[in-house]
This record gives sequence, structure tokens and C-alpha cells, in this order.
Amino acid sequence: MSYQILRSTAFPALLLLPMWAGTASAVEPETPADQACFFDLRAGFTRSHAPEIEEETNASGGGPTKYEWEGTNTHGMEFTLGAMTGRLCDYGGMVIGGQVAYAQYDISPSFFRRNDGITFSPAGYQLRNRTAGIDLMAGYGWSSSLNPDDLAVYLEFTPFVGGGASWADTEGLNTAAARVKESGMGWYYEHGLRGGLYLTERHFIVGVTGHYAWGSGEVDIDLPGGGKSTLTLDRAGFGGGVEAGWRF
Repeated sequence: MSYQILRSTAFPALLLLPMWAGTASAVEPETPADQACFFDLRAGFTRSHAPEIEEETNASGGGPTKYEWEGTNTHGMEFTLGAMTGRLCDYGGMVIGGQVAYAQYDISPSFFRRNDGITFSPAGYQLRNRTAGIDLMAGYGWSSSLNPDDLAVYLEFTPFVGGGASWADTEGLNTAAARVKESGMGWYYEHGLRGGLYLTERHFIVGVTGHYAWGSGEVDIDLPGGGKSTLTLDRAGFGGGVEAGWRF
């Protein structure tokens, strides 16, 4: 191929390069200057409201007996690991996310009250309720700056719904009429309102959170001698904690 032919072929191609570049940039989506997208990975610790407990026992060959657990601790510990994403404008925007949550409550009562009014003292075992589940949330977020490198205040308000597995302990009588601790597994669900006040700078996010949650659950437990127990765990109350993570 002669030099003249090469030049006559290459020169028009060079003229098309700016057009190709413009077409490629038009294909790639761009976030407008007045909007900012984010994706967070966060870990948190929360003091959450402990459940109120009612128990129904069915002894082998007998009818049901109901108990109310009195004097349990009012709060427990919850650990979360989750992600949140959204697109914000000057006036804020919609955010969605989810988290894995593990909680543990000391539900040892001061005494049990039977449905006929008679009370019983516990045997001294530490009784626990543990839950492990998933929360899904969607709501509103607002940041004082859309520049991810700025030190900014970030606010978040997200209703949520969640649920998962629940484990709990109770006391029962063995064949020698001695009290023993027994455990079982069941389910729980919860829903509520959650808010957060954060500081963000570059890729870091740290803040405080608060929520009000309603929920319930059931745990079935096999008792010695063929009896069964069903715990109903209802919770409603405030909780608060801290959260930190990495903003992409």
C-alpha cells in the first residue's frame, strides 16, 4: 500500500474519532451535577426493646396452663450488618437498603404469674431470647452536600419490616419434679420507623440511630415428660444505637 493510499484512508478515520468519542460518552450514563448517588456498607450496635412474654404449657395428659413473665429486662443488644443505596438531590431523595440483624435479650423473670393468680419464683437459670433475621427498609435521605469529599451532615428516615428465626429458653419440671432449663426454636417478625443522623467525609460515614419497633413471635419448646410449651414474645418500644461504615 502506497503512502498516498494510507494517508487518504487514515485521514478521514482521524476526522471520525471525535464523533466516536462523543457517541461513546453519550452511551455511558452520567449522574447530573445536581445529583449524587451513594452505596453504603454499615455495621451497627443498638439497644433494642426486649419482648414481653406469655407462656402456655400443655402437660402430658393435662390441659393448658398460662403464665405471664414479670420483671424481665427491658432492653437487649442488637448487632447489624447492612447496605444502603440512593440518589440524592439538593432536596434529598429516596433510599433503600437491607441488613442482617442478630439480637440477644435476657428474659429471666423476677417471677411467673399463673392464670389463676398464683406466682412462682424462678429457679435461677439465665433465660435468653435470641433472634436472627433480615430487615428491609425504604425511605428518605438528605445530605448537606452532594460532594462526596466534603464533611457533611446526612439525615435518613426509613420505615422497615423484617423477620427471621427466634430461639428462647424456659423452665420446666423433670420426672423428679426438679426445675430444669429447656430451649426451643420458632419465628419472629417486626416493623417500625427508623431514623439516623450521620456525619460523612470522603468514604466514611458514622452516626447515631433511633427506632420504634412493633413485633411478635412464637417459640415452641418440648418439656420433660412429654409436655410442651409455647412462648409468645411481643415487643413494642424505642431503641437507639450507633452505626459506622464506608460510603462508595
